[in-house]
Amino acid sequence: MAGRGRPQMVQLAVAMLVLGVFAATFLWAGGWRFGGKTPDLAIGQPAPDFELPDLAGEQVSLSRFRGQYVLLGFWASWCPSCREEMPSLEQFYREFAGPDLVLLNVNIGESRDKVAAFAKKRDLTFPLLLDTGEKVRMLYGANLIPVFYLIDREGRIAARYLGLRDWSSDEVRQEIAARMGR
Repeated sequence: MAGRGRPQMVQLAVAMLVLGVFAATFLWAGGWRFGGKTPDLAIGQPAPDFELPDLAGEQVSLSRFRGQYVLLGFWASWCPSCREEMPSLEQFYREFAGPDLVLLNVNIGESRDKVAAFAKKRDLTFPLLLDTGEKVRMLYGANLIPVFYLIDREGRIAARYLGLRDWSSDEVRQEIAARMGR
């Protein structure tokens, strides 16, 4: 009798291991890492204004870019999906951003030194803002990361992009260009 229960115990252990790996992967990839009430930010709604320091300590406000499109992202260095998309985001920034499109990437909850080291190691040249108190993350309801908002010239939310994305792909570039009327 004792031998009959052993295969069931092994099956149960394997099932628990698979479930644990799935849950850990989901959480680690940016799943439910952050809590809090999510604001109802709808397409066409005004994007909430904010002011955050960049890596040089200069205060940057969203309203400063009124009249331009803004691709506003939220990320963290511990997020595997965020790390994975950084090279394509850098390529997108170097080739696509310009006078009518600004990229602002908001780091959530990490120190200036940690973010600066991360950016230097990956040769990132786009603006990185520091939301150490996570107030802007909560303002935008960025509970799952990476997440990006395309904000139009009038300061309204034009699109929301959730999850890992290849920013250097033709498909992504065409979609953003179409939303910008290019």
